[in-house]
Amino acid sequence: MKQVLEQNGLPSDLVYLSMIESGFSPVALSHAGAVGTWQFMPATARSYGLKINDWVDERRDAVRSTEAASRYLSDLYSQFGSWHLAAAGYNGGPGLMTRTLRHYGENSSFFELTSRRAINEETANYVPKILASMIVAKNPGLFGFSEVVKVPALQTKTISLNRSLSLSDISKVARVEEKILRELNPQLRLGLTPPPWAVTGGHFQLVVPANKQEQVIASLPSIPDAPREKVLLARVKRKEKISKFASHYNVTLASLLKANHGLSSGSSLQKGQVIQIPVALGTGMYDKFLVKPKLARHKYISRHNNYVGIKTHHRRTRIAFRD
Repeated sequence: MKQVLEQNGLPSDLVYLSMIESGFSPVALSHAGAVGTWQFMPATARSYGLKINDWVDERRDAVRSTEAASRYLSDLYSQFGSWHLAAAGYNGGPGLMTRTLRHYGENSSFFELTSRRAINEETANYVPKILASMIVAKNPGLFGFSEVVKVPALQTKTISLNRSLSLSDISKVARVEEKILRELNPQLRLGLTPPPWAVTGGHFQLVVPANKQEQVIASLPSIPDAPREKVLLARVKRKEKISKFASHYNVTLASLLKANHGLSSGSSLQKGQVIQIPVALGTGMYDKFLVKPKLARHKYISRHNNYVGIKTHHRRTRIAFRD
């Protein structure tokens, strides 16, 4: 991340902004919906070239998100002429800082503004947190961290892919732990590499342990393309016709009948019955199930047993994405 910042002409110490934002966690998720090490909101992420679709969320990609953050921070610095004010704008929004400076003086420094209580408490504390983490990181012994042992980073290599593959299939054929593949590629939302049109540059750079690179490459021809749909499980909460159920979830009756053998077009669903809902990837329906109010009024993150991802609760059903 420091290298990317420097390559873009920014101070490498801005990496501590990411530390305060997320603790360097690529899977960090805020209540407002900001994601990744740099905590980008969807609109800002897309405006700086990051892709967010059914397959990938590049806010979780350490390199691409840092490149986007570099461009965003450069724009903020050009606007405010100070890294302190740029960081404050990153936290509170450039509009807030623009209005504050217009009211209190265009040449005001960040600390002049905070001394006058012109900035809200969160943003006023944000910049000092970055500076404090920077000081501690550069002088660990002065703060009681002299005994900390640095763990060497896992040596990795990348493999360029231009088709959608399942990490589960790669794991089985190449004999690489799926957990490691998921941890090295946190931007993959469903454990599937994206098709060419769904990723920046048309090729996905799969990160693998360096000692497994040749093994994975050799296994690729024998791995089939990943399915183009995911299955959503819904537990029915009240009796209703399957046709009404299909209409409610905006899926075709034919696709429901195909996924649920034994049901017919005239079937009535019973309370407690589990229904499989096929969700075609690339259509935008995956995210609609997560954010559309009438489909999902309450959401929470779940990661247990065979379910990985988002669970949603609705007055009619309990829904879970099956891994």
